[in-house]
Formats: sequence, C-alpha cells, structure tokens
Amino acid sequence: MFGEKLRSLRKEHGMTQVDLANALDLDKSSIAKYESAGIIPSVDTLQKISALFNVSIDYLLNAPFGDINNVMNVEIIGTVVAGRDGIATYEFLGISQAININNKDEYKYLKVRGDSMAPQILEGDLALVRLQPDIDSGDLAVVIIGGEEGVIKKVQKTDNSISLISFNPMYDTRVFIGKDMEQLQIFGKVVKVERSY
Repeated sequence: MFGEKLRSLRKEHGMTQVDLANALDLDKSSIAKYESAGIIPSVDTLQKISALFNVSIDYLLNAPFGDINNVMNVEIIGTVVAGRDGIATYEFLGISQAININNKDEYKYLKVRGDSMAPQILEGDLALVRLQPDIDSGDLAVVIIGGEEGVIKKVQKTDNSISLISFNPMYDTRVFIGKDMEQLQIFGKVVKVERSY
C-alpha cells in the first residue's frame, strides 16, 4: 500500500511528516493523508517522492517492474449523464496523467463534486474510472441514476436489489429493488482516487 511505503521511506530517512512536507513543498496535512487515508498523490508529487528517496514510482505503487514508462494522458470530466441510446455524455474539463494503464480510451478521470463520499473522497479529488457496463458487488463505481448526473457510490448487489452507499453517514443508502434497478446505468469502476494539494 502506498501510504505504508511512504511512511516507511520517511522513517528510514529520519524525516518527520513536517520534514517531508517541506521537502515536497506541501503542507503537513497532505503527508498525513497520503500515509493514512489511502490517497494517491498526483503524478508530479509521485515523481518528487521518487526522486527524493531514489526509488521508482513502480516501487511506490507496488506496480510490476517496467510499468514506470506507462504514463498516459486521460480526459478529466466534470459530469456524466445518460445520452441517447444509453450512451453516456460528459463535460470535458482537461487532461491529467495516469500511471499503469494500458489503454487511455478505457479510462476517464471524474472530478468529484459534493461531500457524499467524505471523508475518504473529497470534492475536487480526481477519481480514475475504468469504463465498464457492470461491476462486482462491493466495488466503488460511477452510477447514473434515471438519466441524471452520475454519482460515485459503493455498490452492493443482491439477486433482486442494488444499494448505492455513501461513505458520509449524513447521506442515506439508496436501495433499488426489482424493476427500479433498471433506472441505474454503470458508467465504470473507480480504480483510484487522486488528490492534489
């Protein structure tokens, strides 16, 4: 896990979180979140950490050897809605780099809006989404409900129901049973969440 590796490297080099934050030109809370909240930093920050500790990004992300060069530009989208014939349409916001993906056309970054997935996922975070029409129960996914704007939720499935679960306890779980499940369209699986500071 990235957070554990970062903590281990920091301690091996005799650095406090404040020391590391200063070396990377970040605030201390950023380091604490990287180490404890499972947040993966931006590619720029990963490159700085890699250079500082003289390790590869592969090592930091526990990726297979040689994937360091597999960096691709992926579109950032702001909203996603159902289009005609069930095809999703979206708002284009720009480009960001993703590491260890094989085909950039199979992925989109979604800029998170709202606080329903806080504190793990915050407004402004970038969720890397692998485009796929179905996911496993327990996966984090971008789901379009009734043709409206897509949302990030943990998806729990049974034979006759689908529950969309928010991490923020202020938001109720939405349960779709029987024919109501037809309102849901899976845009893709969230495979990583990145946060810039």
